[in-house]
Amino acid sequence: MKSRLMKLVSLIACGSVVGFGSLVTWLLWQMAADTGNNRLAAQIALILGLVIVIGGFIFCTIQAWRLFSIINLEATFRYQTLSVLNWLKRGMLVVTIGLLIDWWPVYVVANHNSSPIMILIIVIITVLFGSVAILAAMFQDILITSHILSHDSSPKKPVKKDQ
Repeated sequence: MKSRLMKLVSLIACGSVVGFGSLVTWLLWQMAADTGNNRLAAQIALILGLVIVIGGFIFCTIQAWRLFSIINLEATFRYQTLSVLNWLKRGMLVVTIGLLIDWWPVYVVANHNSSPIMILIIVIITVLFGSVAILAAMFQDILITSHILSHDSSPKKPVKKDQ
């Protein structure tokens, strides 16, 4: 039951991020149109970065959905979980790269509109998604270590000697 609730929460979060990302893209596009010399370059970089962010977040939601399905089947300590965590980590790194691409256009817009809080917001969001990638990598290493330790600590069957 909990995994179904988490699947619903992940779908709502994905829809919210896609909707919010689209709104932010439109607003920043309008603000970038007023920046002057760097207008076209800022708009192209902004769209490129936000498309990468939204695509990466949709991919991460699919991976989270797969992870919740694995948990629901009570098959958490399997190779498939390592694969899903690896893809989730890569997806979060893609989201982080997309946000890093957006730093320059946000700086241009914030500098033109005298709004330094925009720069702080994008830095915090980038650190947040980068931290999720680091946590996924840590969970992947913990899972690998638990597999190694469980195989090392399993009791060995005594070998019968031929007499």
